[in-house]
Amino acid sequence: MSKFYKIKKITFLVSLLLSTSFYAQENTEIQESTLENIFEVNYNFLGFGFSYEHVLSKNITVKGELSYEGGIFFDEDSSDFILAPSLSAEGRYYYNLAKRENKGLNLKNNSGNFISLKAQYFGDYATINSSENISIYNQFYLAPMWNISRNFGKSNFGYEVGIGAGYGFKWDKDYSTIDFILPLNLKISYKL
Repeated sequence: MSKFYKIKKITFLVSLLLSTSFYAQENTEIQESTLENIFEVNYNFLGFGFSYEHVLSKNITVKGELSYEGGIFFDEDSSDFILAPSLSAEGRYYYNLAKRENKGLNLKNNSGNFISLKAQYFGDYATINSSENISIYNQFYLAPMWNISRNFGKSNFGYEVGIGAGYGFKWDKDYSTIDFILPLNLKISYKL
């Protein structure tokens, strides 16, 4: 399978996930929801990014994110790091909003538990690294995840924590592989 064909498939999948937000804007029968449309700036364990979460229905949102994410590599004598650009799309289902509301818990900035399907692409371009010997493969992963999102009091600061399991695809012109992965979501954010 050619690199161009794989990129076309990835682009199609991400476009399909994001296109649902256009349908929701035209759908006038969306029930009243405590969820909010949110722009955010975030810092994760090894990177930073910008995202937009759009409400589709009472319990469902779609979130798109552009970020730089990184890694640190150690050997006997030195350490290196790399930051690579990332584009992701995530469909979210918040399953405990009514329970949180009945208990009087904070729902600000979409605080709640949710399951999601996350698609993420890492590109081998515009990387920031500590050594010219460090690079990454083009990567794409698709994984269902379980997450929690909470707000710090009544401020616009919050955090997300989550874990998932799925498959990651890596490739370049001479190499490709499919691996089982366990993605983590550890993020502190400021909602705009």
